Amino acid sequence: MLWICMFGNDNPMWQLVDLIPLIGLFTFCSKEKSFDFEPIQEQVNGNIFGFQVPEPKKMIKVVGKTTRGSAIIKDIHSFSGYLDKAYTSLEDHTPSNDWVTDSLDHLANKTLFKTIFNSIFGDDKETPNFNYKLYHDNIRVFHKYFSFLWLGLPHCLFPEATEAVGKLFDQPTPTEFIESEGTSDYLREAIKYLQSYNLTEKEIKCHNLVFLHININTFKIATWCLYQLMNHKAAMAAVREELDDFIQSHKDEDYNGEDTFVSISPKELDDLQTLGKHKSRWKTHATILLHKAF
Repeated sequence: MLWICMFGNDNPMWQLVDLIPLIGLFTFCSKEKSFDFEPIQEQVNGNIFGFQVPEPKKMIKVVGKTTRGSAIIKDIHSFSGYLDKAYTSLEDHTPSNDWVTDSLDHLANKTLFKTIFNSIFGDDKETPNFNYKLYHDNIRVFHKYFSFLWLGLPHCLFPEATEAVGKLFDQPTPTEFIESEGTSDYLREAIKYLQSYNLTEKEIKCHNLVFLHININTFKIATWCLYQLMNHKAAMAAVREELDDFIQSHKDEDYNGEDTFVSISPKELDDLQTLGKHKSRWKTHATILLHKAF
């Protein structure tokens, strides 16, 4: 790693740059499976959000049951339902006879980010100060300074980030999250675990922000995938055709409803000519659900 000084306008700005001097080192790092994320997690939790998870490995063991096995199927059903509601809401507010233009970021915010937000917190707690749009906008502001805060620079140097994070603390109370049916099982159990160690309400809210922040990576990757598909019409057509064919061949012939779910295993995903060749490695044995309105 190397610190370099970048001069912009009248003030210098110090920037941390990662240097990988050898191609062989990059190859080694990209294949390494035993990197320990815990030190980075501690630094992010402490420097940015100002709290630490008590006995983090124990928390993973206790709370992790909500993200394994049959719980994954439940989570994917929930995610698919929220995504369907997001697109339906978007269609309902779109004039049917007119072309509508929007930025990809705004479109992804109203669909993908909204779905992620509601999958974690539920869609039954929305207020003017607690909703997916406000969180998306403030996380974008805060994330511009993420690297500087993660390195441990004082928050007072970044008032815009501090103001944005302050707005993200306007959440329901931990008790309200626990009692709400819409709260994800992971968040509910995580809050109970943290309460058992007498963490304060603010510290628990910090954890909630960390968990949402982790899922921002999913949002960014999905947005990037959408961008690539929109810029490569042949790829978009190939993916759509492949999914349509798969769903048509696997749906229940006796099902007469408008919507249906079909499942696709990692092995079946491997066999797909388009998605199978260009996916990341799947290590889970869980079934992935595809939802389609017919």
